[in-house]
Amino acid sequence: MPVPMDIIKSPLKEIDVIFAKNPTNPTWHTEVTEKFKGILATDRLREIPCLESAPKENLLDGQLVVFKGMIQDMFDPEYFFDSYEGETSTGEKVMKTGRFRDTIDATLQTNHDSLTTRTMDRMSYYCISVPAESPWVKKIQNPLLSDKNSPDVPVESLSASEARLSKRSLEEDDVNMEDGSSNEANKRLCTSPTPATTENSTLTPTFDSKKILNFPIPNERGIGCIVKVYDESEHFSLNDIVSFVGILSLAPSLAVVPRSTSETEEGMEDIFLEEQVARNPSPSLVPRLHVISATKVSHCNALLPQAMSQSSHPNVFSEIMRSVKDLRQNLLSVFTEALLGDALAAEYMICHLISSVYMRRELMALGKLSINLTNVPTSCSGFVPGLVNLLQHLTTKCYHLPLTLQNLNGLPFIPRKDYTMNRLVSGVLQLSENTHLILDETALSTGTLDANGVKNVNALENLILWQKLAYDFHYHQIEYNANIPVIILSEGKSLLPSDVLVPLKIKEEKLSSYDNMISAIFTFLSEDLSNKLRKYITICQMMEYTLTEELQNAIQQDFVLSRQAESSSHSMTANDLHLMLGLARLLSLSYGETTLSKEIWGLVRNMETERKQRISQIRR
Repeated sequence: MPVPMDIIKSPLKEIDVIFAKNPTNPTWHTEVTEKFKGILATDRLREIPCLESAPKENLLDGQLVVFKGMIQDMFDPEYFFDSYEGETSTGEKVMKTGRFRDTIDATLQTNHDSLTTRTMDRMSYYCISVPAESPWVKKIQNPLLSDKNSPDVPVESLSASEARLSKRSLEEDDVNMEDGSSNEANKRLCTSPTPATTENSTLTPTFDSKKILNFPIPNERGIGCIVKVYDESEHFSLNDIVSFVGILSLAPSLAVVPRSTSETEEGMEDIFLEEQVARNPSPSLVPRLHVISATKVSHCNALLPQAMSQSSHPNVFSEIMRSVKDLRQNLLSVFTEALLGDALAAEYMICHLISSVYMRRELMALGKLSINLTNVPTSCSGFVPGLVNLLQHLTTKCYHLPLTLQNLNGLPFIPRKDYTMNRLVSGVLQLSENTHLILDETALSTGTLDANGVKNVNALENLILWQKLAYDFHYHQIEYNANIPVIILSEGKSLLPSDVLVPLKIKEEKLSSYDNMISAIFTFLSEDLSNKLRKYITICQMMEYTLTEELQNAIQQDFVLSRQAESSSHSMTANDLHLMLGLARLLSLSYGETTLSKEIWGLVRNMETERKQRISQIRR
């Protein structure tokens, strides 16, 4: 039976009906959850508009919307009235709920002392559009968007009535960002029915929409949203990507905070002005979303089911595995051409594309594979843009960061806590997992790194070596795990560390026709083939892998024999063995194999032998 459309346009009416059945039952909202789960399990889910792509004029306050975003910051939890008693103008007493709303009913005289009033708290997150998400992903998820029609960064400013102040306790700055918790004093009661409109009761601050939106990547387009979660079992962390379905709140009064008339308090209000603007921006700039359903996204491939694993969707995996050899060969051919005829570099590139941290053991992040491609031809102006475009075309998230002195010295790479605004100020490296980061060292010129530049370089080193980032909380640092594959493009060996150094072996005849070659590659990559390769990369990344005891013994024996061959210039060290085991895993997965074979181990040894020969030739 089809679900009526008005439950999508006016879900609060259905919620009020459910609440009215038994307003004194503290678990009444479980029926709401079950009701909407049934809706989301039907085809009607497609009719719910996407917050990112729907025209603003079509979005209504109180309707259902879908929003997929990255958790950029964790705000203080806030109190709300799960139920409250009110009195109408005729004296009739009624029960109402403040759940899934930002304001209470302004037409009622509220009785806060009633025994039927239940106060609860909800978690509050600041979410943004997924940073560095590839255009093809956005286009599939949001058909209304195209490469040239991404959601613009709003440029409106707050009106005077949307910038009022309120007093806040100084203790509210002490937020535990590590686990997202705060003490009871930090929770705000969000019940304001209407804004105050008394004369001379407002103060207009200097307003910067980019500062409020707080995107990690400079000049990136997208939206920000304050997300309010009621399910206590839902625990999200910074940088998680979550798909939300919830009720949109656009009430203008949300940006209005009453101003005190006390002279003493007025003096204190100026201290909290910037925080209030940052935490209570205009809903036309930063809408609110009251969550009914939330699902943590394991990948961003719009061609595949969101909650996908090898066990839950074996048919999706088997579909790709049936043509895995052909797909791998196509991908190898594409990158061989893009890397100027270097098939060895293309092999390492495939391993890099499917690399991902799958386990942490002590300080080591197992599964990562950072690559430093050297001998990058700076005389070929189209090489770096061509390679970047190709990676963006095939991966779900990709960010190209030119390592110019201006960027190193001027950009914030690491997020930091701003205690004036009481929020986490984003940095360039605040990216979600499996975002491919391309560090372009060919853009670096001679000059001096200042203190911020040195700090940024150290952050890059820690990210590459340990896949960790130390966020700056001024008085201390908190380390967060990362999972960001890194490619470094450089003329000579990079100043930054890497897992593998791959000197490009260029076929000179391909340099002069590189632009035509890149055009031919994109012609070869039809929409059908591109989609298959995109699925292939994601599925290989998610496949399970085991190393049999027989192979472990064979590898150990191979290692011992190599160590005994002291006269050999290619004898393995312990670091070599660790790298080769990681490469063997990635190479096996790229062939669709879930365990290592002797043939693939032989391929790994040959790859490493050839790579080391190139490095030794350069050093000579």
